[in-house]
Amino acid sequence: MTLDYLLYVGDYREILFDVNIRKRFYSYEILSEGIMRATILKVNREEEGIVKREMGIDGAISELFSRYGNLSLILSTDGERGAKCYSRDGKEYFREAECVSFIDSVGAGDAFSAAFLSEYLISGDIERALYKGSLLSGYVVSKKGAAEEYDDSIRRSLGLD
Repeated sequence: MTLDYLLYVGDYREILFDVNIRKRFYSYEILSEGIMRATILKVNREEEGIVKREMGIDGAISELFSRYGNLSLILSTDGERGAKCYSRDGKEYFREAECVSFIDSVGAGDAFSAAFLSEYLISGDIERALYKGSLLSGYVVSKKGAAEEYDDSIRRSLGLD
């Protein structure tokens, strides 16, 4: 109800739907409604397979563009293998994951989404947004738990200082 209200009254340039499937707490209706409202869809490798199956897609996840006219970008993260971004105009972008010592993945996807969206809203540059998303998620996986505070090095790298 609150989300419906916020989406109704707000005037948003972009709406990112980060699927975040946990166990079996999802349905076709939930996924379809989330994708229908979003301009940017973000999935990880496992979620991509579930979304494709639930939406009846046999090929690439980018087939969602033909079904959902509101989508402008689809992000697909794959941990240490990096991240891809598909754009409505048919372009595909790829960013390798940062080379870090892995400790814990808690919060990495959210960090990726936040850094990507922030940079994309500021610059409109998909490659730079993928870089920032990869940079921050790499930082987060090198820490125990969700990194609550950023050190000076990552703040400088993200342009937060």
